Amino acid sequence: MPRSGLLGSIVISIASLTLAQNSIPTRTSSTQTTVATEPASGVRIADASRTANVAPDNDALPTAGTVPVADATTPSQPKISSTLAEKNDWFEFDKRPRLKIFPQLNLNGEGFAVFSQSVAVGFDFESKHLLLDGVASYNNAHKANDGTGNNPKGHIRALDASAYYRLPNYWFIGTLAGWGQLSTANYKKDSFGMNFGGGTDFISGGASFRLSAAYAPSVFDHVNGSQGISFEFIEPSPLRQRHVMFVVDTDVQFFHATITDPNDAALTEQQKNNRGHSATTRFGLLFRF
Repeated sequence: MPRSGLLGSIVISIASLTLAQNSIPTRTSSTQTTVATEPASGVRIADASRTANVAPDNDALPTAGTVPVADATTPSQPKISSTLAEKNDWFEFDKRPRLKIFPQLNLNGEGFAVFSQSVAVGFDFESKHLLLDGVASYNNAHKANDGTGNNPKGHIRALDASAYYRLPNYWFIGTLAGWGQLSTANYKKDSFGMNFGGGTDFISGGASFRLSAAYAPSVFDHVNGSQGISFEFIEPSPLRQRHVMFVVDTDVQFFHATITDPNDAALTEQQKNNRGHSATTRFGLLFRF
């Protein structure tokens, strides 16, 4: 065969082999497929059946459905409720009575001036089963709208004592009794009352606090027949044995006009039918030593 024909045959053979290789489809090895579809430890493949119905994106990669996504766990929300074991670890009971000093800013209703300041001083004691408290307080609140004319000065003095029993689960129930005297430029008025209630201490998000509520029936107030509910919030809980606590308490009261002459039945009935309501909120820092 001539040399030119032999050379032409070799060139044709090489071209045929090259064309045949280019026509064979490329296959992904099982190893590569395993790496692309099997997630590493701690990584979860997105589940197409749980994917939101999103409009197609022309720029999206064709392999986006197989891209592993991080297993993002939603952070847990703080729980107000806490276990008994947590409370036993966090809380500590008193070994002796504690001195308490409690200055407050008051937002008043019931015909008083809107703002007043008060301070309470006393002792309390919180053992495993008993909560005892006794305080004397002074409030510079004066009547601003009591219908007696010019009455620019006034104050309230009070004595209060409470006793509560604490259950093994940290809930407590009990009562508070108190005497108070309102003195103004025109008159003085004494009152006595009791309320009954309870509360407990909570742990939430690395913080502790106490919530309590009480109800005061009208049977103990023979002058104004006042009754109502009260709420108190203390942070941190007194059982954390801190020296400074933030306190908010609110009273909502329902009452009738002051009975001036119990022997006058008609006047007394008229005054009992003259009813009203009021709310008072107090903010303060409780210092406990």
